[in-house]
Amino acid sequence: MKTSPRIRRALLAALAASAVACGGSVAPAAAGQDARPPKKAGARKKAQAAAEAAARETREAIAALREAAEAARSFDDAYEAVMTQAEAADALWPYDEQAARAILRLAWERTTAPGAEDAFKPQDEEREPTALDLLRTAREEVVARAARHDRRLAESLSAENARDLAGRELAERE
Repeated sequence: MKTSPRIRRALLAALAASAVACGGSVAPAAAGQDARPPKKAGARKKAQAAAEAAARETREAIAALREAAEAARSFDDAYEAVMTQAEAADALWPYDEQAARAILRLAWERTTAPGAEDAFKPQDEEREPTALDLLRTAREEVVARAARHDRRLAESLSAENARDLAGRELAERE
């Protein structure tokens, strides 16, 4: 799918809004539940309605994060796709660790697929970073997002990255 920068920005804005909604809607519901129950039935109903609304918003935000990550897989710009997936996985992790891991893995696979460097060629040929620079940055971002939540996953990805880069250097020397 060919995506314009405007569409990518809109998806990223939706992703950011979803992440804020996820982070913002869970804490107030939990904070509102103190040791003393409300004295009036009306207050209890209000609190219950607020908790239900917060839970609904959280579910919707989680669904939006999953959708943004899925949509990012079809971006023509591999760099934008990987970065969007990494952001989505990072925001989703506290709510659905398994899905977040899968999203990070898919992002990583895009950076390590055969011909990945060609996929990371800048859309604008006059753009300063090279394809290898963009590829390295994308990989580093995936590793950094993984490191926030799972040290072993980050170490595994880092080791794989080091092996690949060493193999590239060896191939260039020959």
